[in-house]
Amino acid sequence: MEYNIVPVRRYCPNCGHLTSGSRDEDGVAKLTCRVCGTAFISKLKSRRHDRLDVYAPRGEEILETCSARERY
Repeated sequence: MEYNIVPVRRYCPNCGHLTSGSRDEDGVAKLTCRVCGTAFISKLKSRRHDRLDVYAPRGEEILETCSARERY
């Protein structure tokens, strides 16, 4: 049996901490931030398209930084 596990490094969209994990054979990487506890799933759709689903910890909300609000 051959495993195609690819390492993945992403910055947490909630607090900005660098988080690492691995992408499985289906192109899905499930990561959890050690600092704030935010869980996010990265699904590789195509060569140039990566979908990111962000889930805040129970009882919490996803933080938005001031700089992100000012851009839009």
